[in-house]
Amino acid sequence: MSDHEHARAAWDEASHKHVREDAQLLDEARTARLFPIEEELLAPLVPGAAVVHPQSGHGIDDHALIRLGAASVLGLDYSPTAVAAAQRRARELEVPCTYEVAELPRTGIPGGTRISSTRARAPCRGWRTSPPGRERCAGSGRGPVLRVE
Repeated sequence: MSDHEHARAAWDEASHKHVREDAQLLDEARTARLFPIEEELLAPLVPGAAVVHPQSGHGIDDHALIRLGAASVLGLDYSPTAVAAAQRRARELEVPCTYEVAELPRTGIPGGTRISSTRARAPCRGWRTSPPGRERCAGSGRGPVLRVE
């Protein structure tokens, strides 16, 4: 099995949490909101928009985007398990969210650089580099983080 296949299998295994916690996540989806700063930044852009959400995971933020006025959300995730669980919740709550298994593409930056995305525990307040080349978000709480590798 290649490193890529191992990574996908590990991510998919970790995503079984979205299945085990389905009832709790369904309750969260019913009232989900983004952080106030996220809502402030996105409020002028989201109403009526078809939103694409890379690394959507459990899909809870997608429900918040619909509540903010998005016409639809296409959630993309690396894990077939996460995609299936998020799609089940969207169907049950009858929201215009759909989900697909996908990888973030190469950036086009020389050297085979890729962009990866993860969920941190806070909105990122700045980047720390430790060791050099291993950027990570400096913050606490949760929030999206993009990293160039």
